[in-house]
Amino acid sequence: MIYQLVKEKISQIRLLFPNGPRKSIKTTEHKSLWRSAHDSRLLSGLDRALYNERERQLIMELIRNDEWIIEEKNDLIAMLNAAGPF
Repeated sequence: MIYQLVKEKISQIRLLFPNGPRKSIKTTEHKSLWRSAHDSRLLSGLDRALYNERERQLIMELIRNDEWIIEEKNDLIAMLNAAGPF
């Protein structure tokens, strides 16, 4: 949801595709649960139009498996290199 709010104010912002390990929401005691987990096509209330197919697939997999990616576990340099020129 943070990305969507920022996108409204800075339309040229881009997402970096995460490369960190996926973790179970339940085993990490993370308090933010996916909404509408029974139907991953809903993207938990996210605006589908703001995400490309690869991003939507990742979101749906995370929802389906009740997982999340801890931001601090991503390799930022690798993510920037994979994103290409800005």
